[in-house]
Amino acid sequence: MKNVVAAVLKCKNRFFIAQRNRDKDFSFKWEFPGGKVEPNESLEEALKREIMEELCIQIKIKHKITELRYKQKDFEIFLHYFLCTSVGTIYLKEHENSTWVTRSELYNFDFAPGDSEVFQFL
Repeated sequence: MKNVVAAVLKCKNRFFIAQRNRDKDFSFKWEFPGGKVEPNESLEEALKREIMEELCIQIKIKHKITELRYKQKDFEIFLHYFLCTSVGTIYLKEHENSTWVTRSELYNFDFAPGDSEVFQFL
């Protein structure tokens, strides 16, 4: 099983979503940004590192929203979602596009597996 973390960035009742890179699994689908947890790394450390690598910002983690299991090909992913706020200007380093949307607008986007299941907890 692989542990993966995701930041649900919220600012003024809007959520940040990013479109996955064309060269990755689930290309062009939308997601809450994040990534894999490295050995000897806490979930929070991994999330802060991944967001800095992908978006060039620091985040403040408010609390864990939920965790979900998702089966992908030959392995299982354990997704950990955290509500966060951001500090600084976002620069996309790995994503195709991004936007800030309201909770109801989330349903208008084609999300990567797992991420759309988080909507009910927001």
